[in-house]
Formats: sequence, structure tokens, C-alpha cells
Amino acid sequence: FPSHDTRNNSYCVYHQLMSSSLNLITFFDEDCFECDVKDVNEQLQDFIKDHECSFDDVLSNKSLRDQCVLNLYQTTLCSLKEIGELFLGLDQSTISKIIKKSLQET
Repeated sequence: FPSHDTRNNSYCVYHQLMSSSLNLITFFDEDCFECDVKDVNEQLQDFIKDHECSFDDVLSNKSLRDQCVLNLYQTTLCSLKEIGELFLGLDQSTISKIIKKSLQET
């Protein structure tokens, strides 16, 4: 039977920008998954610059918002909840739907 003691569980984490495709985390620490605010800000600024728009434009234009959400999902270690908070409190379910829809369109 698997142990329910999380101190001894192992977790695999995938992120497309990591040097190897899978990184094994032997002792799970929730703090390691918090968004890096500097990284998120850089990604947002790059997105805004690349699309020649403002953050207000991203918030008001659903297509831009969805592209930006997908970009943050793919380029940062933000949780769906953290991404949602950046976009005026969208819930995790909404962010998940945006990502799923955006991935199906590509």
C-alpha cells in the first residue's frame, strides 16, 4: 500500500523550459511552485511588447488575454490560480478552459 506520508513521496514535474524533460523532486516542497514574480513580469512585458499593446488591452481583448494566459502557462511555473489572479481574479476553471481551447486551436 502506498504511504500517505508525503515526506517520502516523489513527484515528477515537467516544464517546457527546463533543461531536462523531467525533474524529480524527492521531497515535495510547495514553496518551490510559487510564481517567480520577476519572471512573470518579464513574460508579461515581452508579450505586451511583441503584440504592441498595453496590459489594459490584454485585459479588455479576450483574444489577447487568451494568448497571454497560454504564454504564461507555457513559460512560467505559475499555477492556474496564480495566472487567474493576474487577470482580475479569473478562477482556475476558467484559466484551464482558456488553455485547453488555445491548445486545440494551435
